[in-house]
Amino acid sequence: MRQVVIYILFGFSLLMGETLSYQDLQNIAKETAEKFLKEYQSDEKKTLSISELSNQTSLDGEIFLRAFTREIRSSNRYDLANPKENEKMLKDARKMREDEEYDQYTTIEKGSLVAPNLSLQVKITETLDSENKKVYAFLITLTDLKSGIVVWDCDKIVSEDSASPKATPTPKTDPAPKKEEKISSKEQDKPSSPSRKSYFLLGIDGIAGTDLEKNAFYSADLKLGYSYQWERNYAISVFGMYRFNKDTYLSEEATSTRKSHKKHDDDDDDEEEESEMMHGLGGGIQLRAGYFYLGGAVIFDLTQKDLSFLGDTGVIFSLTSSISLNFGARYTYSPKNRHQIGGVVGLSFML
Repeated sequence: MRQVVIYILFGFSLLMGETLSYQDLQNIAKETAEKFLKEYQSDEKKTLSISELSNQTSLDGEIFLRAFTREIRSSNRYDLANPKENEKMLKDARKMREDEEYDQYTTIEKGSLVAPNLSLQVKITETLDSENKKVYAFLITLTDLKSGIVVWDCDKIVSEDSASPKATPTPKTDPAPKKEEKISSKEQDKPSSPSRKSYFLLGIDGIAGTDLEKNAFYSADLKLGYSYQWERNYAISVFGMYRFNKDTYLSEEATSTRKSHKKHDDDDDDEEEESEMMHGLGGGIQLRAGYFYLGGAVIFDLTQKDLSFLGDTGVIFSLTSSISLNFGARYTYSPKNRHQIGGVVGLSFML
């Protein structure tokens, strides 16, 4: 009978007693770690060791400690040395240097352990307040091992009520708010609009390069049109294009070719320049993989009445959701200039 009464009282105490939950400990650890990272900063990366965890409560102090150190390590400002309880494992690993059964090239060399710069002590205590409710204190102390000076400390006091607030009852509402709730629920049931895939395209390119005969050129392109994208990795486009092009002819063969193409006589200088405005219609496709892109296009020159083909590749960066910047190389084939290759810088607006 006595044992039954003890079990009943023990079960009743478990039902009535409250403690901090797993999520509470996680939140407290994250808050104190953020406070530590904000208040204690070092010019160089340091190594921290957990020298002591004194838990005088029924809480799981290991949960708090692991969450706290995880936040610190994720900042990449501190390394965490192995705790004291694992020192035996480290010593056993180094004893293998004296064991002939092990390949000595695979054992750990002397002087490879990294000594910590900082020591962290954590103490968790429990007490009762004036209303007989539990209050927990998380006491954290950081010591510089070189000087022995405490460089940071924190006292976090948490009560059960503040850590795990109970849900408040939902107040009764009037008929009018209920109607509004019905309307909002209907709005939520409406199917969402499909994601946008077609865009108005505005593109600006600057190209500079040379051809197979080492004649230099540079041009500026302005493209206006429409683009259709899917999965942000593939796009096709149609556009009208305006181009300002300037060619510098350095060889007599290139000069004679230009004369034949233009069908008028000029002076046979060793170096001549030609500037022109061109407008045309085109279509293209672009494939993207991360920051890299590969594209191609066909353009019909309305001025010369011929087709040119181009392919380019390089890197592309999204400046905003609708603006992207690209750097790359472009190859162009046209009946007039034949083969050309150069560098390209472009800015695209998808509106």
